[in-house]
Amino acid sequence: MSEEVQPITMQDIKRTLRRPAFWICVGMVAFIVYMFRTYDHPSSPAPKQAEQVTYSSEMQKLVDQFGAPPEQTGSRHRYIPVEIYLEQVMNDPGSLEMEGCGEVRHTKQGWLVSCSYRGKNAFGATILDGGWFTIRYGQVIKAQPLSAYR
Repeated sequence: MSEEVQPITMQDIKRTLRRPAFWICVGMVAFIVYMFRTYDHPSSPAPKQAEQVTYSSEMQKLVDQFGAPPEQTGSRHRYIPVEIYLEQVMNDPGSLEMEGCGEVRHTKQGWLVSCSYRGKNAFGATILDGGWFTIRYGQVIKAQPLSAYR
């Protein structure tokens, strides 16, 4: 069975234009287009110029093996790789509050830092926790409880 296609008449168009639902849809589409065109997408920050750092021969061996040691940032001396790792594994990443971090050390596996932090557990209660984090080339490769090293 083939159906014959009827041409659209001017009367059909006028009837459609009188319907409120049509204008609501047009308004919503116009708003969405406006938002996408005016939204200021965050641009990635310009890459920093690599600073020339001179290390002792022993330290240079560690840098070659593990990458540059992580640097502390902010008033609480936190490490960005640790924050990124915790946000990936926490129950509620938005609740992460870094309390503080210790100095950089090294093991045979990589750079070692201790950090304490607060966050919400699975029950929604805010708890204080901490751990040792092994970092290689700017990424946490291992996390251990504070009791792992004394």
